[in-house]
Amino acid sequence: MTTIQRDTPNKWMAFGALVHVLGDAARLQPLERELRSVADAVLPSLKAFVTALEDEDQPFDPLGEVFTHAGVADEDGGGGQVLTPRYICEYINDQTVGRGLDEIASGAKTVDQPFAVLDPAAGTGRFPIDLCQRYGTHQQDIHPVQVYAVEKNIWLYRACLVNLRVLAPYEPVLVLWGDALLLDLLPGSPNWMVANRWYPVDWRQLIPAPGIVDAEKPRNLDGLSLACGGPEPADREYVTWPRGESL
Repeated sequence: MTTIQRDTPNKWMAFGALVHVLGDAARLQPLERELRSVADAVLPSLKAFVTALEDEDQPFDPLGEVFTHAGVADEDGGGGQVLTPRYICEYINDQTVGRGLDEIASGAKTVDQPFAVLDPAAGTGRFPIDLCQRYGTHQQDIHPVQVYAVEKNIWLYRACLVNLRVLAPYEPVLVLWGDALLLDLLPGSPNWMVANRWYPVDWRQLIPAPGIVDAEKPRNLDGLSLACGGPEPADREYVTWPRGESL
């Protein structure tokens, strides 16, 4: 990704183009005809993605590695996102989900519903990826684990979808684009019916969390910005590549 750092002033644009191409490769969203020239331009940056896959026995968040080493979060409006290191994800998942599953296996705890886990700021999906790889339905048969995740930045949301499709293709993870502080995220919420969409529903139109909308003082979610660290989402991203720019 050193080429992106040197030649492309808008790192979010480069990262978004890479996510688009990988979304097509992972059969999440076909690449539109207008974006195929962008695919040709971004292909050199795939080397960093492939290297991240090859560097570990069990790959972990290759898009996050690209995001971090390209300095995307340092771009204007990047919000200064810092992706959680792998060992911290593992430790927290072990102390929560792992401990809970151990208690169920030993008979110390009984539950009637799937073990539900919510990551309210999923980023590129590091916590869900680790959960799926070590505690998913194909790793243990003690009790089902249902993973929910929310991410407000549209490009990190899509990167999370790509990572999960590549690294945990058989796990029933639901990823929602939106603000976790404002939305109803209970397991039975209708909001989860629109999860995992490449072009998601405007989250400001979803069901708010209990207490957010007060009958006497309703909160107008329509006035909130869709962006959270990064560019405001557009209906058609990167249809043309700026003249003179390259990856």
